[in-house]
Amino acid sequence: MEPVEEALGIPSSGYEYMKVSSEYSDLESKINEFMDIRNFLIEVANSSNIPEFQGKDKRLQFINYGDTQLVYVLSVGDRKYTMLLGQPATEFGVVRKEYENLKALGKNNKQNVVVPMQYFKDEKDKRELYVTPYLYQARCVGVEEKEWGTWIPEPVYHFKEFSRRREKCNKFKYDCNAYKIF
Repeated sequence: MEPVEEALGIPSSGYEYMKVSSEYSDLESKINEFMDIRNFLIEVANSSNIPEFQGKDKRLQFINYGDTQLVYVLSVGDRKYTMLLGQPATEFGVVRKEYENLKALGKNNKQNVVVPMQYFKDEKDKRELYVTPYLYQARCVGVEEKEWGTWIPEPVYHFKEFSRRREKCNKFKYDCNAYKIF
């Protein structure tokens, strides 16, 4: 797989955004953990389980991160897929739970939820990820400095607060959909 010149989000390999437990405090352990993560990503990218992944021109690029995940984009020809990989410090099973929750939410909200395609875990039950179709500027809803908003990955990673009117809607209406503000 070749490195990609164009930045889809944060220009990085993802190494410096890894959240590791204390057992990986020395540099060599952290580098080895990153190489294991890289190998797992490549193994999944080369998987025959997903027909859409079949092709010769594959590229893997880091795009984003969070407390629980590192986010990569796999390009296969002109098609793109997002690979959401659990952070090394994230308890195994958390990513699967998110995968299952998104699948359930997607049944009734396909226009608002990026529905995952497939879940993968390694043989040691140490690493896990799920794959979704890639959407340019897909947002992650959350809180930054006590304000609700979204993180927008491209072209420059940044946080955008919801409007005050939207916050009031979110406080009083459970079914108010934050994704529709854009």
